[in-house]
Amino acid sequence: RPDTAPLTPPPDRVEVWSEKGTVRGVLDPVLKEYGVGFRVMHGFGSATSVYDSILAQIEPEAWARCERAQQAEQGSLETLLDNWSALQDGAS
Repeated sequence: RPDTAPLTPPPDRVEVWSEKGTVRGVLDPVLKEYGVGFRVMHGFGSATSVYDSILAQIEPEAWARCERAQQAEQGSLETLLDNWSALQDGAS
């Protein structure tokens, strides 16, 4: 039954990160054979570049669902705060 079927985890994504791009030629045949991505970080990987790399890997629809959920949660919080303010104004 679909409602009792175990959830299937998303497929693993593998990507090789390198400080320099000069090793691409050596690794390229193996990376292509196994469908592994290659990213050159040009030295130290900053938090921003790592974060951007992760965001680039998230499926667009999954990201859109997260944004919609966050917006709905924010709307609920705003409603709660508005109601609290109205209660406080009424108690004064």
